[in-house]
Amino acid sequence: MPAGRPGKASTPAPLPEGLTDPYKELELEACASSELVTKSYRSLAKKYHPDRNRNKPKEIQEKNEAIFLRIKAAYEYLDDSARKESYDAEKQRKLAAVRARDQREGQMDARRRARKRELEEEERRAAAQTATAGAPEPSSLPRKRPATDRNLQKEGKERREAMASERRRREAAAATESRVKVKWVRAKHSHSDETLVALFRPFGHVRAVEFVGEKGNSAFVTLDSPAAALAAQRAFASHDSMKVTSLNSAHARMSTAPTGVDGGEPHESATTRRTSPPVPDDLHTILKGPESSILGRLSAQELEAKEAKVFGLLARVVASTSA
Repeated sequence: MPAGRPGKASTPAPLPEGLTDPYKELELEACASSELVTKSYRSLAKKYHPDRNRNKPKEIQEKNEAIFLRIKAAYEYLDDSARKESYDAEKQRKLAAVRARDQREGQMDARRRARKRELEEEERRAAAQTATAGAPEPSSLPRKRPATDRNLQKEGKERREAMASERRRREAAAATESRVKVKWVRAKHSHSDETLVALFRPFGHVRAVEFVGEKGNSAFVTLDSPAAALAAQRAFASHDSMKVTSLNSAHARMSTAPTGVDGGEPHESATTRRTSPPVPDDLHTILKGPESSILGRLSAQELEAKEAKVFGLLARVVASTSA
């Protein structure tokens, strides 16, 4: 073999035709030594050689001759040390795989036997309990064996359903706590989905806008967090023609009602007066001025410029709230 080129010792040479296991033909254990191979061949050759079977019936002669030819082929195959080494390596690999498989199956069988003993013990305990309480119904005994498995499956299903229900409850609660109700004076404002999205976008992502009522002056706005809802409520706390109320019960107590929105005079708690930051005068001008009633009729460029101005002003409000 040329130097530097890898050999193929790991790939055994093909067996002669009609030969499946040379060691079995020589009546030897797998991977037996070369000495045992030679010794076994000589012993078997004396027994099956055609010269030693001339006086036997023809059928026996033919049978022994076929055996002798297989023995000779097996010996010649294993007599080559390189072929024997390659064949032995492959044989050892296959035997190791068989042993590993048998070990796995043995472990599985051991677990099955242990499980069977547990079930039988449960049946014995159940039989002992029913013996003192009265004879069990004939149809009840066959169901005792899988009872434990059914209970485990039932508990697992109930646990998964409870977790899913709790997750849905938390998601619904989070959505409610991130929601605000907006009401405005129709004489001063005219809002659409787009203008409300633009108005509340500085506080966070606006997930949904839903108009309510028949008058067209109220809507639910869903933001992306309870903190955003609280910031929006605080920003509009002192507005005189628009009311923003968080649906979070902890936030709702801090809301105020502007004049004309709910049909009454403004009502503002002392707590709100202390904690709500002032809304800049220029923001008041945009929110309650005559411009707000025509936002829906502005061009895309004009609306974008108007939104940019609102965003900057409301960002100042949010920053002062966080401070």
